[in-house]
Amino acid sequence: MMHSTTFVFLSFDVETLWSDQTYIANLKISLCLESGGPCEISNQTVFNNSLLAFRQCQWAQDLPAGRMLKCAAM
Repeated sequence: MMHSTTFVFLSFDVETLWSDQTYIANLKISLCLESGGPCEISNQTVFNNSLLAFRQCQWAQDLPAGRMLKCAAM
């Protein structure tokens, strides 16, 4: 019985646009059937410069020192 392994590589970046309360995101994917060979699908764009809205949040007010802000469900 032959076993097949597929390697999936994701390349992404996300930038915050505070004034518009959105993120701008890019995502590319590569699929390779062999670790040492060329990828069958290489750097295929999934989305490019897509705008994603901020999640609507009620931010916690009193945070202990060194803690990150967390978005509480509205």
